[in-house]
Amino acid sequence: MTVEFDLDVRHGVAVVGTVVTGLPPPNFFLPGFDTVRSLIVPAFLMALIGMVQNITMAQALAIRRRERIDPNAELTGLGAANIVAAFSGGMPVGGGLSRSAINVAAGARTPLATIVSALVMIGVVAGAAGWFARLPLAVLAATIIMAAMPMIDLRALRQAWAYDRADALALLGTAGGVLVFGLETGIGLGVMLSLAALLYRFSLPHMAVLGRIPGSEHFRNVERHAVETLPGVLFLRIDESLFFGNLGAVEQRLKQELERTPGVRDLVLVMSAVNLMDATAVEVFGELNRELAERGIRLHLAEVKGPVQDRLQHSPLWPVLSGEVFLSANAAFEALGGAARR
Repeated sequence: MTVEFDLDVRHGVAVVGTVVTGLPPPNFFLPGFDTVRSLIVPAFLMALIGMVQNITMAQALAIRRRERIDPNAELTGLGAANIVAAFSGGMPVGGGLSRSAINVAAGARTPLATIVSALVMIGVVAGAAGWFARLPLAVLAATIIMAAMPMIDLRALRQAWAYDRADALALLGTAGGVLVFGLETGIGLGVMLSLAALLYRFSLPHMAVLGRIPGSEHFRNVERHAVETLPGVLFLRIDESLFFGNLGAVEQRLKQELERTPGVRDLVLVMSAVNLMDATAVEVFGELNRELAERGIRLHLAEVKGPVQDRLQHSPLWPVLSGEVFLSANAAFEALGGAARR
């Protein structure tokens, strides 16, 4: 219709325009220092966007088809494709949302579809470029929009909101950032929101007072289960790695539990969920050990993971620990319970 009624000429309808014919010859050159310096930030952003788009799109399609992806293999293929493109003067390669959506909408099921698309594109630029010069851009836009619409998953957003508000807000922030500020800023905003949510969770670790389920060796939260406890002994489980960002919350919770449980003689920290203790955490625990000893309270550790214990053994805390290091919470329960009975 554009050709028949000259809509592009008479009414200014935007069209594809001239398409360069022929295949590009192999071309490779090393840019100078000034060029590299001016391109390093845009190149980094392109690489980041390409990686995020590729993995996100692959993961979304895999979920719809009940398949699994190998992120390392995906990124290896992405890098190899960009190396080939660099030798032929091609555009940066990435798993674009629009192209993948159109491919799926057309019925693609295997990588053969990409090979067929590449061959068709070679045929177009080799001899059929003129046919597409006056194709309205609105046609291309409508094709992309119609193919991409099914990829908008509001159900996943509702599930994320019901399960974890922080993740849902990160999703909304990313989408809003892309719509308002553009793709690069939107993705950057999404990364920052995700990191902020992660740091928020790490800074407020879950901690639980434990007791033993009668007739077993299992320890559970006293607020959730009917358990048995020892008089004068407080079992406290820390469900997060310890670093400078969450030590204040840990110290505050320890203080609260000791004030809530008068007459404590032994404090057992169950470390089964602690995968890491940084140097600041070791210093804080050393000071905690000293303060508790002055109050007549022994500090014990239980279920310390091997890598954490290997580091602690070379720290100042290990030789001055006022209590013992138990293999399990049940071993601590039996030992301290027997001492109390004596």
